[in-house]
Amino acid sequence: MSRYLKLFMCVMALLSTFLLLGLASDMMTVEAGENVVKAPLVVDLSHAIAGADIAFEYSSGLTFVEYERSEAVKSALLTPVVEKNGTTHLGFYWDSNVYEPQDSKLDMGYLVFEYNGTDAQTVTLTEIKLIEVVDKDTTNSEILAAKVIRIGRAGGGMNPVMWIVIAVVAFIVGIVGYKIKKPKSTPKPPTSEE
Repeated sequence: MSRYLKLFMCVMALLSTFLLLGLASDMMTVEAGENVVKAPLVVDLSHAIAGADIAFEYSSGLTFVEYERSEAVKSALLTPVVEKNGTTHLGFYWDSNVYEPQDSKLDMGYLVFEYNGTDAQTVTLTEIKLIEVVDKDTTNSEILAAKVIRIGRAGGGMNPVMWIVIAVVAFIVGIVGYKIKKPKSTPKPPTSEE
């Protein structure tokens, strides 16, 4: 294995570890005996908006209960909750850009789920479309990247993401520890004394 290939594999393994550690930050822990999970809807935002359309999917161990608005969007009108092809859609709106971010973030509230099991679950925010009114006939929209929220029980063993991180770290150690085989020693030429 060439030295450059080893270096490339090490860099890729390190990048994978940092990516996985970033995913771990979206882990929610639910205490034993609790059966309600509130997945936060907070977005980075630099300007006021008139509303948002939210699309999400969730694993079979969860039951969607409601969308709980934050104080920041409490005055908003709500769109109906619609389920289509395994994706749930909902939203809120107003006729002008009244929903202002605080410290470049807009707290839109929570998606509330019932969680009775012990297995890890996920909520995937497949799309959040932020809507801005330009004038009475025109709107702009911005679609945010998908986000995954992992949900697990407290004391339920090690987080599955941590197992992946451990595997990647072990992989890195294996690559770093790999030694390039030394070339076979060349036989000494016979000397005249032999």
